[in-house]
Amino acid sequence: MKLLTNPEVLRRLAAVVGLFTAIVLFLNPVSHVYKVELTDFAARHKFAFSKQPLDQFIAQKTEDRLKEVSGPEWQALLEGLLSHRQGQTPKEWLDNQPRRLKGRDREFYFGPDQKPFVAVAPRPGRVVYLALDLNGQKQYILLNPKQPEYAKDAPNGVLYPWRTYSWLPLVIGFALYFFLPKVTRPSDSLGYLRLWGLVISDFLGLAFAGFFFAFPLGMILDDGGGLVSLFDFERGWAWLTIIMWLLTGFGLFIMAIGVWYRNYWITFTPEGLMRHTYNRNQLYKYKNMEKVSIRIKEHHWLITMLLIFGGNNPTALGQAAMLSGQTHAGVGIAMKNGDSLWIRLEAFEDPQKLVRNLNDHGVELDQSLKTALEG
Repeated sequence: MKLLTNPEVLRRLAAVVGLFTAIVLFLNPVSHVYKVELTDFAARHKFAFSKQPLDQFIAQKTEDRLKEVSGPEWQALLEGLLSHRQGQTPKEWLDNQPRRLKGRDREFYFGPDQKPFVAVAPRPGRVVYLALDLNGQKQYILLNPKQPEYAKDAPNGVLYPWRTYSWLPLVIGFALYFFLPKVTRPSDSLGYLRLWGLVISDFLGLAFAGFFFAFPLGMILDDGGGLVSLFDFERGWAWLTIIMWLLTGFGLFIMAIGVWYRNYWITFTPEGLMRHTYNRNQLYKYKNMEKVSIRIKEHHWLITMLLIFGGNNPTALGQAAMLSGQTHAGVGIAMKNGDSLWIRLEAFEDPQKLVRNLNDHGVELDQSLKTALEG
């Protein structure tokens, strides 16, 4: 519970929630769209050189797909299509035209909740002809419901209606990240550079997590199945989601490292070193210290994760190979009771001050530290 209320956790949680919400709003399309077009059966009859009477030609083309509709909303739709045919497109329809107008200047796209299509609601893939009477003459409208993956030319405003608002959670999340109270370190303490705990870990982690969180959404959601389709085991999408979101967790882990760095510092007391972490303060008394030395650690955990999640990926295997030859150094303080304190030196502020303090209090230093301190 103490971890969840830590200011650094709350700041990063706000940034992650804001980013992930923005990604969902940006990439999540509607379940389907309606492609609408005014159909001139007389012109099609003439172009087909059909010997059938026009009535029979229309009956054949619309068999089992014809619906009679009426009402002011349908009337307004028909009048809008007729006006467009005459070169006077309704202003409110300008954003409903296909993105590629060549050869498609008579088509319009509307969302699934757009009136009056809700009353008809044909299933995606089934074309329906709507018949209306206008001044005693029958007019026909082609209504073609399409899933997003088959409506690539639909305007983004219709296909992704929530995309317009995707910037809002992103701005709110980052505003909270920058303006929520931060953990304040005492002025006389030693810790890690803020650049390490802010820019490097946080934004690297956000970029990593955001990419792998968005990847399955961009790949899967266009089939119109909604967010539930991310966990469709029958089609195999669930495995892609699970793998990508495990990698997302690795990005979040990088941010968690930033939380650790922001909450870590050492203060000097008359009795010893006080180590502060996100959940507790621990005193290491000078009289209980046996020896201080330089200790080297390898990136075992990172190499293991790259090998596990990388599989046969040459990039991941190459990174693991490079890391296997790298180490990071730190100051190791051996305690007389068998415990030890290890302080990583990369990005640590003024490590000489730390070693000098230990030396001044009579703690034994190994030869390398003595030489470094004298130099």
